[in-house]
Amino acid sequence: MTLSLHSPAWLAVRTSLEKATLNGLAKLGLAGWRVEFRHTIVYAGRCDHETKTILYSVPFMLYATVEQRLATIAHEIAHAFRGPGHGHDETWSELCVKLGGTGKNISEYPQELFTHKNFAWIGVCPSCSRRTGDFNAPVDVWGCPECVDAKPLDRVYQWFHNGEPRDIFNITPEYENAYRKFLGSTVVVSASA
Repeated sequence: MTLSLHSPAWLAVRTSLEKATLNGLAKLGLAGWRVEFRHTIVYAGRCDHETKTILYSVPFMLYATVEQRLATIAHEIAHAFRGPGHGHDETWSELCVKLGGTGKNISEYPQELFTHKNFAWIGVCPSCSRRTGDFNAPVDVWGCPECVDAKPLDRVYQWFHNGEPRDIFNITPEYENAYRKFLGSTVVVSASA
């Protein structure tokens, strides 16, 4: 169920996410942490060890299932407990799974999030039709994280601006330059969502 940003249901979910996170941290003996919500799609959740803050994406949490929300909480708590030197290594992954997460290094954004109602720019994978979105025009060549076995050109997102398809050479000069460089190599930057 998608929630409205100003609905009482979202406020209840937000409060429960904060409580679940703080309770999970406390069970592992981690005190002094706080929870913040940000309007971003760069991450579903993020652990900032320096400020002892767990950050959550409002768009992700609005569209996520209960299971996705709980997995994200486990993901970030595992980061907090393991510390900044572990990233998504095996010890982090084991703890993440133990706490109820997936143990994967990316969160699966609900595809319903990626509509032109929510984002000016929508990228669609030509191989699997997976979507991503952005508020601004892309400046890097993004590749679908699910299609790693596909040929590089078959996993580069095709971009739409306000519902209209955009030619790769008619997005931004930065994107055009990045795409020309990409054509000379086989490296594709994977989208974080």
